[in-house]
Amino acid sequence: MGENPGTMLIKMQLDENNYHTWTRTMKRALLSMKKLKFVNGDLFEPTQDDELHEARERCNVMVISWIMRTLSAQIAQAPST
Repeated sequence: MGENPGTMLIKMQLDENNYHTWTRTMKRALLSMKKLKFVNGDLFEPTQDDELHEARERCNVMVISWIMRTLSAQIAQAPST
């Protein structure tokens, strides 16, 4: 499986009925891709002048894309609070 924003990391789509199952499945997938730290708070955010800042931002966008691809239309389009 390649690491690009178009990758379908899991086949399950998050809807209003399957949060716990989706979460377990997504956590396993992110752990296998060595990207779980992007969502669990364990990854430090480098300052803008840090040489790792750009690479971290690219990976962060990729993880967001993977997650967004699994959301039902209703959840993906819900207004943020």
